[in-house]
Amino acid sequence: MDLSVLSPEEVAELKSALEQYDTVAAQPEPMAQPEHADMDDDRQFVEPIVQALELLATANEEMSQKITLLEKIVMDDIIGGVREMYDGHIKTSKIGELKNKYANVFDPLEPAWKGEGGDGDIYDKLFNVIEEMKGNEGFDEAGEVNKMADELKGKIPKVESPEPEGLTAVFAKIKSQKDKSKGLDLF
Repeated sequence: MDLSVLSPEEVAELKSALEQYDTVAAQPEPMAQPEHADMDDDRQFVEPIVQALELLATANEEMSQKITLLEKIVMDDIIGGVREMYDGHIKTSKIGELKNKYANVFDPLEPAWKGEGGDGDIYDKLFNVIEEMKGNEGFDEAGEVNKMADELKGKIPKVESPEPEGLTAVFAKIKSQKDKSKGLDLF
């Protein structure tokens, strides 16, 4: 047993109990004398042993509490922190895969996502939606991606294309500026 974990008082108590045991043990063994029937002598013999065992039990309990605390620190703080980092790395990797896979669908929709007050990255949201749906029966990743894309497309304001007459007026204006610029060819 490593006595370095015991306090100086505990070590002193243990030594004292063992010294008492040595002086009692130096006397002839009570059991060797069959005529011996005095219980007080027996108590004197056993008492130091009981005290030493009680001290060892107390030290063992304290050590057990320290080990439990250390186990909690290792599992919660160290292993838990490493697990969180690992999970974060996996999530970042999967989001990168989604960006590569669905960039042609979601990159044009990102302004609509930001305009609608979408918090964070659109691919982060897509990852969360996919992770939530993975456990469901009949999960279809492409279907969920299309559903989310359609929802965002519905939120994009329609841009009116210029009427053909409007284009003609623009070209006429450019042509008139060309004529004024002394033959500078713009087209």
